[in-house]
Amino acid sequence: MNQHPSTLGHHDDAGGSSGDTWQSQPTLDQLTSHDIWWLRRGFLERLWPNVTGWKVLEVGSGPAHDSITFAKRGASVTALDQSQPGLRLAERMYGELDLPIETVLADAGDLPIEDDQYDLAFNAGVLEHFEDDALERVIDEMIRVVRPGGQVLAFCPNRHNIFYQKHLQRVNQHRYEFERAFTAAELRTRFEARGLGNLRVSGVHVHPAVNYLLPSWLPKHHRIEPWMRFGFGPLERLDGMNRLKSLIGQDFVVWGEVAASPGRVRSIGTLGGGPAVKLTQAGQEHRHAA
Repeated sequence: MNQHPSTLGHHDDAGGSSGDTWQSQPTLDQLTSHDIWWLRRGFLERLWPNVTGWKVLEVGSGPAHDSITFAKRGASVTALDQSQPGLRLAERMYGELDLPIETVLADAGDLPIEDDQYDLAFNAGVLEHFEDDALERVIDEMIRVVRPGGQVLAFCPNRHNIFYQKHLQRVNQHRYEFERAFTAAELRTRFEARGLGNLRVSGVHVHPAVNYLLPSWLPKHHRIEPWMRFGFGPLERLDGMNRLKSLIGQDFVVWGEVAASPGRVRSIGTLGGGPAVKLTQAGQEHRHAA
């Protein structure tokens, strides 16, 4: 399977090099210091204001910093990744926040989880690291483990966003074995082909990221960016104009509903064909027979 190491998302927030990004063990402050994290969080909180009692799975989670909003609002969070340092970091960060988390060390395309277990499966900055055959498998697995009526959602880098794409060209930041940028329409079509219904699209970080176009010797957080964020704030928070936001956002968002289907696969994935390894909040390993 053409699956590659999960990352911080496409923004390389920790400033790590190639390899396992999480070896550097960034702090929570570092991970949440960028606009994109706060804007994703705001989007999720507006989309689903009441998540008490939900079971949420973040697939390709790293340290699951994008799931903190769910845990703080009463959801049960499971972080799944093939990076053990990333999951250890999740356990440490959630422990510092006094929040519960379950962590699972596994391949995103072969989840060691029973069908219909979660209300939401999502990820942020992950799907762009899969080639087509593996991408379909990851989407299928996310759908499989979500109960009928539950949701599957993905944030991805937007090919239409000229600021971010220019930044990537300038700094050669595609550091991973495989990375690409989608459009919202492309990923929506892929979700629809895998059987998701009631599909919607939107975008986050809709203000122009002019800092990406400025010389590298200037400070990253300069005077222009806050004014851009302020000026585009009403559009960012607006419950509407989602198609426009999906075209101009640094990230687009696609989400849809899992339908009941008699043809859904009833199976448990395994890691590498052997027993799957499950890490608990305390960091103990439990093996589940295939």
